[in-house]
Amino acid sequence: MEEKRVNSNVVFCNKCGVGNPNLNKFCYECGNSLLAAICSYCSQVNPHYANFCGSCGRKLKAKE
Repeated sequence: MEEKRVNSNVVFCNKCGVGNPNLNKFCYECGNSLLAAICSYCSQVNPHYANFCGSCGRKLKAKE
């Protein structure tokens, strides 16, 4: 089995899939936020790529 490593210096955009430097706050390609997603129901901080809250399971608001 081939080992695959993810470069920790790259963050992939959840909206368009483009790799961005991990210090970016917004995607170079589409402008989507690369920061954490906060649940509007329970205030749990979730990773930017999450579609559902890890605490309450509710769908997170779509990112523009």
